[in-house]
Amino acid sequence: MPSELMVAVRQTFSGALLVQGFGQTESTGMIAVTWPGEVYDFPLSTGRAISGCEIRIVDDNDDPVPADTVGEIVARGPQVMAGYWQNPAATRETLAAGMLHTGDLGYLDEGDRLYVVDRKKDMIIRGGQNVYSAEVEDALYQHPGVQEAAVVGQKDAIYGEIVVAFIRVREGHDLSQEALIEHMASRIASYKRPVKYLFVDEFPRTSNGKVRKVELRQQLQ
Repeated sequence: MPSELMVAVRQTFSGALLVQGFGQTESTGMIAVTWPGEVYDFPLSTGRAISGCEIRIVDDNDDPVPADTVGEIVARGPQVMAGYWQNPAATRETLAAGMLHTGDLGYLDEGDRLYVVDRKKDMIIRGGQNVYSAEVEDALYQHPGVQEAAVVGQKDAIYGEIVVAFIRVREGHDLSQEALIEHMASRIASYKRPVKYLFVDEFPRTSNGKVRKVELRQQLQ
C-alpha cells in the first residue's frame, strides 16, 4: 500500500485496527501479516511469517542473504500449493529447493518483519543500478494530482533501461510533465527518476484488477 494511502486510511478510520499482509494464490492466502498495532510503527512492512510458515530471502543461487538485504521472497508451509495443475515444468521452477518462489523482491529486517520491494520482473536496471518501480510509484503518489501510477523500464542503448511513468491524473487536477519532474526532484535519487511521463485515461488490467505492466512495456517498443 502506498505510504500516502496508508496515512489517508489511518486519518479516515482513526478507530479501526489496520493490518497489512502478503501472500499469493500459490500460498492459498497470507504468508505474512502485521501484528496488532505494528502497522503504525512499521507502515512499510507486511508483517511477520504466520504460524507454521517459514519465510526466507534468497539470492539468484537460492542462498539466504543477511537481514536488510533485498532478494527474492521464498516461503514454505502447510498452506503452500502442491503444484500447478498438469504443468510439472512450472511447478519445478516455482517450488525449487522445496520453497515457494514468489517472484517478489523484498527483505527481512532484524525483527523478521517482511518488506516487499517490487516484482522481480518489474525491477529496472538503469546503468547497472537497481530501480524498484514500487519505490518510484510511491514517490509519485505523494503528488495530489496523481490518481494512479505505473512505472516500467524501457530499453535504452546507453543505460540498458530507462525509467518511464504512466500516469492517470486525478479528476479536477491539471498535471504536466514539468510539474512531476519538479515534484520528483526532491523525493528520489536522480537515477531513479522517470525520464518520460505518459498520461493515460485508463490502464490495461488483469481479471483481478492489477495493472498489466507487460502491455505498458509493449507500448514503448
